[in-house]
Amino acid sequence: MRSDKYVKLYDRNIPGAQTHAVRIVGLPVCYMRYSTSKKTGPMGTRVAVRFPDHDINKSFYRFGDANDIANCPWHQAGYDSYKRWAYNVICEDNFGNRVVKILDCGTSIATQIAEFEQNNINLRRAGKQAGPTLLGGRDSQWVEITATQKYGQTGHALADYRVSVGQRDLLSPADIVALIEAGLPSTEEIAEMRASYQQMHLQSQIPFLPEWEDWFVYGHPLYKIYAPSPYPVTEAPTATPTHWSHVPKPNPSAPLLIATAIDESFAQEVQDDDEAPIF
Repeated sequence: MRSDKYVKLYDRNIPGAQTHAVRIVGLPVCYMRYSTSKKTGPMGTRVAVRFPDHDINKSFYRFGDANDIANCPWHQAGYDSYKRWAYNVICEDNFGNRVVKILDCGTSIATQIAEFEQNNINLRRAGKQAGPTLLGGRDSQWVEITATQKYGQTGHALADYRVSVGQRDLLSPADIVALIEAGLPSTEEIAEMRASYQQMHLQSQIPFLPEWEDWFVYGHPLYKIYAPSPYPVTEAPTATPTHWSHVPKPNPSAPLLIATAIDESFAQEVQDDDEAPIF
């Protein structure tokens, strides 16, 4: 059963389009998600291959560093992967209460979010009025994600996602309290992530970002949940790596945090988007 802390974007048992509104909070985490399949032979046939540590870790996926794919042992072992993003978001429950959840998505959604932010950066560069350059900032807008069913080449039901940005939303003190209740990093962790964010300002890698606020990294500990999975030391990767050119290359305008710890208790609950079948 899927944990309530994850946004479920699509339910194939519900006919028609499905729309969910989320209010992004803070910064996303980017990671690589590896699955139990590999491409073999010159025709690129994919076969199911168990993870070498499946006896002690029953999750369906392993995670890797999205900023250093070539040196990831799961990549070197040839396991198929997708680049994914995770965000802390605020949603409204059935009673109208604002609750903190995790939006786990692939390039289809993350790219559309990034394009909106990038467009506002371009408008600011041109000296024009613009919306938020970081949708996770204090003064932002709700993001609406609409899923419609489609079918892949294999006949599996997939979801096609369209992202739109709507009503303005100002983060409240009650929201900050909810974020703290979901998870509060240590003083040292906050300082490290603050320094990384401020360094981006100095290097002008991502211009027109709002000033740092510590609550950017409050909420569910994404940097731990999506940390790179350790590869079993008793088995070295030997398979030919999978070719990754089919993976789209979005240009997110928000900084990407790299995880430093491990927590895969949720692994069978991850919400897929258009990169994987919905069963």
